[in-house]
Amino acid sequence: MKLIRESIENVKYLTEKTEDGKKKLYIEGTFLVGDTVNKNNRMYKMDTLRNEVNRYTEEFINTNRALGELGHPDTPSINLERVSHKIVSLKEDGNTFYGKALILGTPYGQIVENFINNDIQVGVSSRALGSLTQTKEGYNLVQDDLKLATAADIVADPSAPEPVLAMPSPFPFERVPSGNIPRVCLFSKTRAAWRSAHSSFSPR
Repeated sequence: MKLIRESIENVKYLTEKTEDGKKKLYIEGTFLVGDTVNKNNRMYKMDTLRNEVNRYTEEFINTNRALGELGHPDTPSINLERVSHKIVSLKEDGNTFYGKALILGTPYGQIVENFINNDIQVGVSSRALGSLTQTKEGYNLVQDDLKLATAADIVADPSAPEPVLAMPSPFPFERVPSGNIPRVCLFSKTRAAWRSAHSSFSPR
């Protein structure tokens, strides 16, 4: 199976007040798109997405375990040290799934909040494992073994080609290239700088 990521640029920010007067920051927008060949030359059938979103919702969203990270992780597992938000809903809307995520008070969640407060545009990037089959039309069709690791990581360069590995990975999966210009993943290329500036926690 392959590690597959798809990025979406357009997300909105909103603040909601709780009953005790506290404010909660959310992002929302299109998280997943089906029945359309995307910029990475891949397509997801809506039936494939719908089945997987139903599983993900039942196992993760409904149990408050649907977490996402800041940056472009290179593994299918969630690194709890890098968690920035919790996905609270995924709703089908035409050929898309509209998502909403709560920004958490974790170290990386505070970075996201600072980005938003300083008008830095962020987007979301889904992360999953799955198999691909090339069609006669030339695009890659994602198969029914699709398994979401997260419906949304938060990224500051959502429209960029998929980055190259910053470090060798011991995990038994194959990365899927998308685009001809490799990019080093966010935060991996500045690992030493983040360690120095944020000594109270340790980015991966």
